[in-house]
Amino acid sequence: MQGFQSGKDVISENKPVISICNIKQQIVHVGSFVKVTQDFSSNMNRKLGEGFVFDTNGVRSKLLCDVKYTEVWGNQLHKNISIGSITALTVGNEFNRESVAKVRNNRVI
Repeated sequence: MQGFQSGKDVISENKPVISICNIKQQIVHVGSFVKVTQDFSSNMNRKLGEGFVFDTNGVRSKLLCDVKYTEVWGNQLHKNISIGSITALTVGNEFNRESVAKVRNNRVI
């Protein structure tokens, strides 16, 4: 039997490992549309918001981004936001919500 050796499973081929850090690094780059979590810890005053990545510094889990919020979220520039506080979004994601989809499907044309 292939794949078994002395009662223990053995992986017969090398499989690539995908880490969360690599995924976020590839998704978030200058020009990406992102959502930023709020942070009111000491020396911080960042509100929840959405905007575009203006600049990036560092790599992988140490990636820091400068995000320019859209006009709806205050049109502010927040600097040195860690990658853990950022979620990549697609433009138009607010129209994919379930409540908006119901309204869109129930429209009378």
